[in-house]
Amino acid sequence: MKELKRYLVLPTSVLIALMIFFLYTDRASAELSVEKTHTVVKGDTLWGISEKYLGNPFLWPKLWQWNDFITNPHFIYPGNEITLYPPAVRVRRPEPVEEVIPEPVEVEEEVEVEAEAEAVVEAPPAPEPEKYRFSQIKSSGLISNEEMNTVGNIIDAKDTKVMLSEGDVVYVALNDSVDAGALYTIFKAGSSVRHPATGKKVGYRIVTLGTMEVTGTDSEGLVVAKIMETFDAVSRGDLVTPKEDIPEYISFKASDSQLSGYIVAGRELRVTFGQGDVVYLDMGTNQGVETGNTFIVYREGKTVKDKMSKRRYKLPTTTVGRLLVLHPKKDSSIAIILDSAEEMKLGETIKIEQKKD
Repeated sequence: MKELKRYLVLPTSVLIALMIFFLYTDRASAELSVEKTHTVVKGDTLWGISEKYLGNPFLWPKLWQWNDFITNPHFIYPGNEITLYPPAVRVRRPEPVEEVIPEPVEVEEEVEVEAEAEAVVEAPPAPEPEKYRFSQIKSSGLISNEEMNTVGNIIDAKDTKVMLSEGDVVYVALNDSVDAGALYTIFKAGSSVRHPATGKKVGYRIVTLGTMEVTGTDSEGLVVAKIMETFDAVSRGDLVTPKEDIPEYISFKASDSQLSGYIVAGRELRVTFGQGDVVYLDMGTNQGVETGNTFIVYREGKTVKDKMSKRRYKLPTTTVGRLLVLHPKKDSSIAIILDSAEEMKLGETIKIEQKKD
């Protein structure tokens, strides 16, 4: 009830959406008790399919997770086979494990125990949090001004070809010494990003091209590395930075903090965004953001004046949608739009969703 009271000022349509999300009923169990396959027809969306079979449109990331062939949740086509699992199934049903019964051990002499020890009953393990797969995180990013001062770059390659790819050997200039086996991300730096509220430069939008592994150094002191994976063509002059451990599968994680901030940029060079788009936030680990945190995107109600009474009224705050943090950096975070009631814009205000009482 506390959570509902927070939104009593919201429009009826938004209240209904939030109630659907938080008050998930047994409808899913009734409609989807066994594994099913849905054949996509014209006009279908993951949102609509999730509502039909799972009883909750906000669970559309489950369908994306379960069906690896869907690379972009905005685009599913007639004839696609969407596999759905019962609510109790997370990703795939585990293979049965053969029970191993130990051999009986003969006891030679019975030892009398003065007092019977209390039986120790181990508590059952806590259920593993549900995880969702977000493969597009590999090619997203925002790099701070500070990080840009520490990057290296590809000087040349062993091969004479112009475009480099997986398996090619490259020579890299780095500011610091590095050991063999170290992994680096190869990227291009795009346009600078300025904060929509303050105008201050917060960093650069980057395009991730691939990864490389250091194999050693040459006689000139250049680092020798092998390109391990590419998402786009790599060329001489591209930049490198130490590879971060970015999980592809993410669990939702509640927060105790009271953070608020802004959407400062998007992965795509656009000013409006919708469900499934990747955006960048002006908060990171330094502010307490963690992978799996969710944020509410909201708009403060404007003040209007009644011409007859001359009184001023503050209109209610409206909720635009929700974001999920995929990867927090020091002072920024990469997030995906889980759902949106309408188009979001650069500079939208956000606040973290807190743990429920």
